[in-house]
Amino acid sequence: MEIKVLSKLPKVPEEIKDNKIAVKLWKDLMKTLIDNQLISKIDIPVITFAIEQRIQYMECEDMDEKRKALKCYVDLLKPYGLTPKERQKLKQPINKENEQKTSFDEGF
Repeated sequence: MEIKVLSKLPKVPEEIKDNKIAVKLWKDLMKTLIDNQLISKIDIPVITFAIEQRIQYMECEDMDEKRKALKCYVDLLKPYGLTPKERQKLKQPINKENEQKTSFDEGF
C-alpha cells in the first residue's frame, strides 16, 4: 500500500470546526506538516485528537488533567517531528549548495 503525502490543506474536521483556536491550530500545524511532507490522509484522526488534547490542556483548570492532556498532546506529535528532540531524528535533505565541509572531510 502506497501512502501519499498531502500537498494541500484538508478540510477542518467536524470535531474541531466550531472552536476558533482549534481551527487555527489545525491550519498552522497542517501547514507545517504539509510543507515538510510529513502528513498523509491516514494521519488526520491522530492530528485531530492531538489538537483536541491541546484545547483540553488550555481549558482545563485541574493540574492533573492539564498534565495528562499535555503529555498526550506531546506524545501524539512526536512521530511527526514536532518536538525539538524528535525533529533532530528526522532525516534532513542534503542541500549541496549549503553543505559545509569540515577539516574531517578533507581527503575523502
